[in-house]
Amino acid sequence: SQNEPEKLEGDMLYLKDIGALIEKKATATDMTQVQDPALIRDAFFHRSCRLLAEVGQTYSAELGTGKSVRQAWATVQILQHKAVEAHVTAMLASNFLAQSHAEVQGKAGLVLQKLAVLFGLVQIEASMGDLLQSQFFEPDQVALVRSAIQSLLRELRPNAVALVDAFDFSDLQLASAIGRQDGDAYRALFEATRGSDMPSETSIHQHIPSKL
Repeated sequence: SQNEPEKLEGDMLYLKDIGALIEKKATATDMTQVQDPALIRDAFFHRSCRLLAEVGQTYSAELGTGKSVRQAWATVQILQHKAVEAHVTAMLASNFLAQSHAEVQGKAGLVLQKLAVLFGLVQIEASMGDLLQSQFFEPDQVALVRSAIQSLLRELRPNAVALVDAFDFSDLQLASAIGRQDGDAYRALFEATRGSDMPSETSIHQHIPSKL
């Protein structure tokens, strides 16, 4: 019937466990544990569920003060936007982690798995305020996340060029001297600067006195 709630499917399926996910806490005690894909997914789903619950609670509270439905929705619009961002980020990270660990094998697979974990941890660090406020992470675990990020950056650095080249952007699309296919970035930068419309040092000195 029209009064029955919609069934949760696909990317929304994790919300069936919203209560348990809100109560989740990170148990990592070292840098290796904080890189666990399961912990990373839990962090994103926890944040998304908590923010969604906050939207509902705030909306109900606003209605309780006598505001109209329209006024109540207007009050929670910024919080809604944050909840949507949290859901989208959770989906990106979860799918990236799942695909990198299931689809690609060998050395390339290991690199992509590390890249997926790095992506997740960088997004977690950016959302650390929410995750500390909800006590998913403890303050001393923040250092573990940041140390893991630095460690992964060092490990992935030798593969950075190959990872970027895998997008196969042409020089025309890049429209930049940096990242050229032939790798001759410095010569290209020099040529681009020499052909620019910026005034030369001589012309600058000629015009400065007239402006003083």
